[in-house]
Amino acid sequence: MSTIQSVMIPLSQIQCIPDRKITTEARKKLQSSMNNRIAKGEKPLILPLLIDKCDDEGYDYKVVDGKCRFLALEKISVTELCLGGEKPDMVFSEGDPRILAFAANDIRNNLSLQEQVDFINDLIESGREIVDIAAEIGCEPRWVARRANLRKLAATWQEPFKTQRFGWMTLAHYEAVATFSEELQEEIFAFVCGNQWSLRSLSIKKFEAELVNQFATLLAKLPWGNEQGCGECPACLDRLNNGFLIPEMNDPKKALCQNRVYLADKRRQYIADQVAENPELVLIAHDPGNCQIEDSSDPLYGANIIAPGLWTECKASKGGKKAIAIDTGAEVYVKVSNPKNSGKNGEKSSELTATEDITAGKTKTLAERKAAKHKQRQRRAISKLIDFIGAFNYTIPDRETLFILIACRGIGESLGGHYDYEERKYHNESGIDACVSSFKKAKEHPELDKFVWHKLSQEIISSLKRGQAGAESPCWDDAETIAGLIDFSMEQAFKEAVEELPDPQSWLKLEAEEAKAA
Repeated sequence: MSTIQSVMIPLSQIQCIPDRKITTEARKKLQSSMNNRIAKGEKPLILPLLIDKCDDEGYDYKVVDGKCRFLALEKISVTELCLGGEKPDMVFSEGDPRILAFAANDIRNNLSLQEQVDFINDLIESGREIVDIAAEIGCEPRWVARRANLRKLAATWQEPFKTQRFGWMTLAHYEAVATFSEELQEEIFAFVCGNQWSLRSLSIKKFEAELVNQFATLLAKLPWGNEQGCGECPACLDRLNNGFLIPEMNDPKKALCQNRVYLADKRRQYIADQVAENPELVLIAHDPGNCQIEDSSDPLYGANIIAPGLWTECKASKGGKKAIAIDTGAEVYVKVSNPKNSGKNGEKSSELTATEDITAGKTKTLAERKAAKHKQRQRRAISKLIDFIGAFNYTIPDRETLFILIACRGIGESLGGHYDYEERKYHNESGIDACVSSFKKAKEHPELDKFVWHKLSQEIISSLKRGQAGAESPCWDDAETIAGLIDFSMEQAFKEAVEELPDPQSWLKLEAEEAKAA
């Protein structure tokens, strides 16, 4: 039982016989934790030591539990401890001292990784600051933050983390992955799978740098300057909260943002502003896929963009024109070559070149933009139909309709099964093989129409998707035909698409300009 009145006991009167070894790192953590508490005017111990009476010569008490903490106290020059009172440093043990010591040491030394993560997160959710938690347990704030962040490891990474699918990845690798958003972790998984032979040879620091290079943006390199980031992605939130995950980001020159959609929109608007200020500015692209802008609300919609192969970098002193790359926002000087003659019958060379018409055409009119927006809304409505078809939450068309659709579109076998390589199992929902000898079973099967429709719907979706991208027009007539067969309203889907894709505000200005010009 503890005494009612507190009394200070010199450490010299307390016997402590170590019964286990601790690592140098653990000892330093204990000492750091105690020093931090003393610096704040608090007692060095979070929990009191368990002691008992001692009959050995020279000692009045002996430590039952907390021997490592007692030895750490000696290292930081603490000379006495409080016994009794409201906030004692030591209390008398109740029960068998050996069992108490064993239980306390077992719990303290055998926390699983998940238990550590849950414990730290519970403290953070209760309102404790990371820096305070780190000070009390004697760890770096970054260590605490990264352990806590492991709870945010995406589902895609949970299985390889638990089974150690990537034998070369350590806990620090997974901590680095967890610092990215869930969406980016999905992309990182594919990146790691495809590049693990080169990644496995990198140090942890270089591995982190490679992920940052691939999936985050260094704000200092953005051409418009003074960019603070989206403020919502893990990198921005970490920077706003003292940068415990990536301390280097406290340096403005190393600040990152993981929100590529946000930065892409800012880059587009920056480039559009540059073009407005300098109509002679040439727009180029490093990727051919970036040359065709179909979204009429895009600030660069209607602009002429030179594809790779039609331009080469060239110094201004050598006749290069100022250009800006829409992929990166970087400003360079380029030369767009003129068409060349092959010298044979006056035919033009097959060499990829660009004419003045290509580089200086007119931007699209408001009517053209509205037509493009209408197609965009049609595609959005058709996407809703495709999702509806794939959900199978409707009445399947009758057999005569199925027959007509098959005659128009054609399908492969509806019965039979497929092999799932991930599960390593063969699936056959119908239970019938795809062969002529299955005719009798198929004829008597009560859900034959369902299997035929499931196969036919795949062909219909494939047909509808052909008009969902590129220069092809949306398959609106086909979509209306199919929608009528499964009780889906294309009119309602289009209304929803109009609400989701409203007219850009910039059109009002463009309409006024066209009216003034007319």
